Amino acid sequence: MDQNAFVANEAYGNVDERATTVGSFSYRPEVSDSYHAVYHDPRTSQTMVGIRGTADFKDVLSDVSIVGGVEDMDPRFRASERKLQEITNTLGHGDYGNVKVMGHSLGGQVVSRLVARHGLKGLEGHAYNPGSGPLQTLSNSKCHIFNTEECANQRAGLHIHTVDGDPLSVAWHITTNAASATHTRYAPQGFNAHSMFNFSRAYR
Repeated sequence: MDQNAFVANEAYGNVDERATTVGSFSYRPEVSDSYHAVYHDPRTSQTMVGIRGTADFKDVLSDVSIVGGVEDMDPRFRASERKLQEITNTLGHGDYGNVKVMGHSLGGQVVSRLVARHGLKGLEGHAYNPGSGPLQTLSNSKCHIFNTEECANQRAGLHIHTVDGDPLSVAWHITTNAASATHTRYAPQGFNAHSMFNFSRAYR
């Protein structure tokens, strides 16, 4: 059972139709929105934040901006950065180590950029078939030569999950700079290689 993948998938759902619990985590609709599904376990102070992937044309523009390395100009990324700060400062009691972020496709790319900024502070991220492009391949390759803060952040807290045959995450297949990388050889029958259901279908 992959709770991280399940929460990433829940981010695609309507705010008032998401699962109410995931293991010991309870859905917090008052701090969730159409881009973010927030689940919290008050006993451990741990919070999981699912970040929605591409769902409309505006998201396609965000895909281009974030993969192109100009995420600071993109409203989707800025919204997730603000949400992360809000959750960390409230439910996380100011500790990035109490928060995990997870997302698929565009959401996975947002996760990779958030961890690139906060991984050494304790933020853990799970990116499922994250969007990519030539600049991502260059960035990952650079990290095998130069130990920049961004590279160190990703190696500290980023976990990449990909499926063979998915063209949108191909740069992460070629070279990866992360704490871990899990690559599934084939998509299960009936699912396309990019689908989030490759990772979340078995949870329930």
